[in-house]
Amino acid sequence: MASGMTMLAALIKSKVSAVVLGPIGLGQAAEIMQLVTLCMVPLGLVTGPAFVTLIARARGNHEVVQRSYDGSATLILVLGLVLTAAVGLAAGLVFGGTEHARAWALLAATWAIGAAVLALPAQVLMASGRTREFALFSGSIALALALIVSAGTFIGKLNGQFVAMAVGPAVLVLVCFPLYRRVLPGLRLTPRALVDGPFVRSTIVLGVSALLGGLATQAALSTIRWSLSGHGGDEANGQFQAAWAVGSAYFGLVLSGIGSVYFPRFAAAPDARSLSDEIGSAADFVIRTGGPIILVAIAVREPAIKLLYSGKFAVAAEMVGYQMAGDLAKAVSWAHAGPLLYRGKVRLFLITEGIGAGLLATLSVILVVHTGVQGPSYAYAVTYVVYAFVTALVISRGCGVTIRWRSVFLATGFAGVASAAVFLSDRFPILHVLLIAIALVWAQRTGQLRRALLTCRGVAQRALALISAG
Repeated sequence: MASGMTMLAALIKSKVSAVVLGPIGLGQAAEIMQLVTLCMVPLGLVTGPAFVTLIARARGNHEVVQRSYDGSATLILVLGLVLTAAVGLAAGLVFGGTEHARAWALLAATWAIGAAVLALPAQVLMASGRTREFALFSGSIALALALIVSAGTFIGKLNGQFVAMAVGPAVLVLVCFPLYRRVLPGLRLTPRALVDGPFVRSTIVLGVSALLGGLATQAALSTIRWSLSGHGGDEANGQFQAAWAVGSAYFGLVLSGIGSVYFPRFAAAPDARSLSDEIGSAADFVIRTGGPIILVAIAVREPAIKLLYSGKFAVAAEMVGYQMAGDLAKAVSWAHAGPLLYRGKVRLFLITEGIGAGLLATLSVILVVHTGVQGPSYAYAVTYVVYAFVTALVISRGCGVTIRWRSVFLATGFAGVASAAVFLSDRFPILHVLLIAIALVWAQRTGQLRRALLTCRGVAQRALALISAG
C-alpha cells in the first residue's frame, strides 16, 4: 500500500507538471530544485545515519530517543536557516537576473526544512523497526504533498508550484503530528531546544560522511544537468528530469525495503558474522524482488511515460530504459555501501561514493558530447555495474564480512541483458510481451508473485469490509 501511494503521488505530480509546464517548464523547475537540493544536503546528516543509528542502538531507551529527537529537531531548524541563506546567495550567483529564480529557490528551501521536520517522527518508527507504520506514514505524506504541489501548479504554474512547496509541509505538520502522537505515545513531539553532545559527535562522525557522499551525488547530477543544458537547453533537462523521476519512483519499493528494514539492522548487528548475514539477506531480497519489477518496468516504460507525463516526453522513455537496466546493480551496491556508513567506516564510505559520483559525472559529460541527451542514461548503467563490484570489495575488506558474489554477478550480468532488451524492444515491440512473461515466471519461482497476490487480496478484503461497514 505504501509503495502504491508513493507511485500514485509521483503519477499525480508528474502528470500535472507535464501538462501545465511542458518539457521546458519542467526543465526550469528541475534546475532550481537541483541547486536547492545541492545546498540543502547537510540537512540529511541530521535525520540520516546518525539519528537512525542512535535510535536503533537505544533499543527502546526512551530517554536516549527523546534526547536524540530534540537534538535533531534543534539542528534542523538552526542549520535550515543558515542553508536557506546560502540558497539565496547561490541562486543569485547561478541564475543572475532570471525573473523569480531566487524567490522560487527560497520557497523550495523552506520546503526542505518543513519536510525534514515532518519526517523526523517517521524516522523514529523506521529506526525502531516499526516498518509498517513507517511505510504508511511515509506513503501518506508523499501522496498528500504531491496533491498540494499539484494543486499549486495547476492554479499558478511555476509560481504556484513553489508557493505550494513552501506551504505544504507546514499544513501537514499540523495534520500529522496528532496522528504521530497515537503511534508514538512515549515521544514528546514538540521538541525542546537542545544541543546534545553525544548526538552532535555522532552526527559529525556519521553525518559528515553522509553529507559528503550526498554532495558528491548531487554534484554529479548538477554536472549532468549543466551538460545537458549546454547541448539541449531546458527541454533536454526536462526530458532527463522525467526519466530520473520515473526511475526513482518505480524502484522505490526495493530501495525503501533496504533503507527501512535493513539499514537499522546493519547498525545493530553485534558482530561481523551477523552483519554478513544481514548483507547477504539484503542482496538476496534485491535479486528476488528487483529483477521482475525492472523487467516489467522496461516493458511498459513508453505507455508509462505518456501516462505520467505526455507524448512530448518520448525521449525520456528511451532514457529511462537504460537507467532501469542498471538499477539491479544499483540496489545491490546499496546493500553493500549502506553498512559502511552505519558501521562508522567513514573513509571507506567516502571513497566508494566519490568513485561512483565521479564516474557517473565524467562518463555523462563525455557521452553527452558523443551521443547527445542519451549520454547520462548510458553512463548510469555502466557506473552502477562498476560500483557494485567496488562496494562489494570495500565492504568485504573494511568490515571483515563474507560477500555472496553470486548476487553481484547476477546483478551486473542482468544489466547487460536488460540493456540489450531495451535496445531490441524499441525495434521489436513483441519483446515487451516476452519481458512481462519472463518477469511473471521469475516472480512465481521466487514466491514474489504469490506474495503479491495475497497482499492484493488482503487489501481488497479490507477495502470491502470498510465499504460494507460504511
